[in-house]
Amino acid sequence: MHLEDFSATLNLRKSNESYYGHYLQYWFELNQIEKNIISLSMVVDESFSFEPLKESLLEMDCITDIEVHENLLEATINMEALKNINTIEFFNEFFAICKKSGVKPICKLCQINLPNAYFKHDNKIFPSCNECVDDANRLKKAIQSPDLRTYMRGSIGALFGALLGSVVWVIIALIGFFAAIGGVAISYAAYMGYTKLGGISNKKSIIIIGLSILVAVVFAEFVCIAIELYRHFSADGIEVGLLNIILITFYILGDSEVFGEFIRNILLGLLFAGLGSWGLLKDILENAKATNALIEEI
Repeated sequence: MHLEDFSATLNLRKSNESYYGHYLQYWFELNQIEKNIISLSMVVDESFSFEPLKESLLEMDCITDIEVHENLLEATINMEALKNINTIEFFNEFFAICKKSGVKPICKLCQINLPNAYFKHDNKIFPSCNECVDDANRLKKAIQSPDLRTYMRGSIGALFGALLGSVVWVIIALIGFFAAIGGVAISYAAYMGYTKLGGISNKKSIIIIGLSILVAVVFAEFVCIAIELYRHFSADGIEVGLLNIILITFYILGDSEVFGEFIRNILLGLLFAGLGSWGLLKDILENAKATNALIEEI
């Protein structure tokens, strides 16, 4: 007997190499493990007694193993032993034992209600109740259309985080190391600031975080030059106020050689920031993809 024939008896739905269906009160999935071995799995409430269930199911000639972990009950079935057994009779006996043992199917999302169907989201298929799916899709639609305040909060968080991360850049420069590696700290801090203030994961968030990183990198390098100037004046016994230091820094940047070094350090900082944030930005895109995709019934 083949898995296709076994599944056709109950008109199970196929997705990729798995079969999904509903019989009596149970929602289950069938998968081919080896040539003549398949697994039957279903999401269940773990409040039943496992040992009596296992003992009863293993008395069936075609059942070779039973396991339960994280609300997933999985039975291993020998297809060879099913040759002389009516498929309906097998399911009737299997689920009768489950029911007698107190096995209750549950929604994968809330783990309380009975499932209504199998649903698919982000290449994952699971049994769920309509209430959970409706709530999840309602939230997803709201996230897909964030208001201006959401972007403003995320932008403020990203900029504040990036500027906070620029302190690392300045400290590294003050102790004499290669300051541009501070770009990694800036990128991470910008991402954390964006998410902590409720920024939504979508393509616009990458632009917001990127601009925040750019501002922070420029700010950090500007501060480093200003500090070096202050040190120079202090060494000569010249007292210069904050405003004057800022104006002198702008003036110094008018020199092509200084400005060239300024730009070079910024580009290196952005390079390190890009390398440091690659994984974070990839997560944003994956989260955005998952967020945009609605849960659909299969």
